Amino acid sequence: MRFVFLALGMTACASAPEPTAEPVEEVVTIEAWFAVRGASCAAVAPKLGVAATLREGQASPWRHAEVGGFCAVAPAAGQRSARIDSLAMRVSEGTAAPAISFYASRGSWSYTVFDRGEPVLTLESHLGRPSLEGDVVRASGLIGGDGALLQQSLEDCRDMSRFPSFLGRLGLEGFRELPREEAAAVSGVVPEASDASATLTKIPAGAWAALPPLGVVLVRAVEIREKNGVSEPTYVIVNGMSTLELPVIRAEKMGMRPIATAKKAKAVQEFIEDGVASPGREYDANQVKAWLDAVRTGDLDGIATVYATLCALQGSRKLYQVEAALQASTLDWLAQELATALQKPTDVVELELKDACE
Repeated sequence: MRFVFLALGMTACASAPEPTAEPVEEVVTIEAWFAVRGASCAAVAPKLGVAATLREGQASPWRHAEVGGFCAVAPAAGQRSARIDSLAMRVSEGTAAPAISFYASRGSWSYTVFDRGEPVLTLESHLGRPSLEGDVVRASGLIGGDGALLQQSLEDCRDMSRFPSFLGRLGLEGFRELPREEAAAVSGVVPEASDASATLTKIPAGAWAALPPLGVVLVRAVEIREKNGVSEPTYVIVNGMSTLELPVIRAEKMGMRPIATAKKAKAVQEFIEDGVASPGREYDANQVKAWLDAVRTGDLDGIATVYATLCALQGSRKLYQVEAALQASTLDWLAQELATALQKPTDVVELELKDACE
């Protein structure tokens, strides 16, 4: 398999903060989370696959709480930096309910509204110029806001001071400010029996899957392994000429998901062929970091947007080495996943993607 995940070392220096005289209550600043409207957390929790593999006393990898007519869900502490749009989409489909998935970082915020797993409206502020794509009227009816609120978000999305107001209009601001202890308590997770079917994404044997950082892999089997007296559902994965075993819960944390449907693959190709606006600026290390973050999640829409944006940028100036490497990595991922989904030769799809990039 030709896909090689791009790893870039980016460091920053900062002086150590002065110790505080008194302990300060820690507040969870959730950077990536989603909310399902009109579905109870009792209905949402089973769709999260909360953990057949948890040992007694371990915390759930997901926290959730009922807020403003939504069940809001966030990853556990230390896992909040990855976009989880694909999980929101699957939960929306599994609960047959609308959902909105948020991503806020580096002074910007983005979101996608889903209806029964179908993307309806996307505000993207982290990749290229801010854009609002989809059906504003339909999305506003699904999440209980109004069209003016969603339309205004296009102007406000690079101002973090306006994010709480947007959430407040939806009734969701309180979830973002839950203290860590309370957020953990509302999860209400009870370990289930060790059953591979109780996982977040039951990808059956014989199915293709997308697994960061490897790309497209084949699930040869889903089996139970015993580790330290605990039964652990485990994927047996074929990657090129290699076979590896990966606990399901770890695969979920890495962002493993089923590959795109043929319909989705065609939509992604059309998106790339239509093109996006060039960022129109010189090299920006923060922008490159945002692109890398999007690729690391394995989210197909994010990878496609990064590739399309780099194609647009290529038309206005020569790509820097790191940008060119990232463009090659996203091309490899897209060629593999779209070819598998469409049942076409990888080299044919790769050529089509290159043609769309010119």
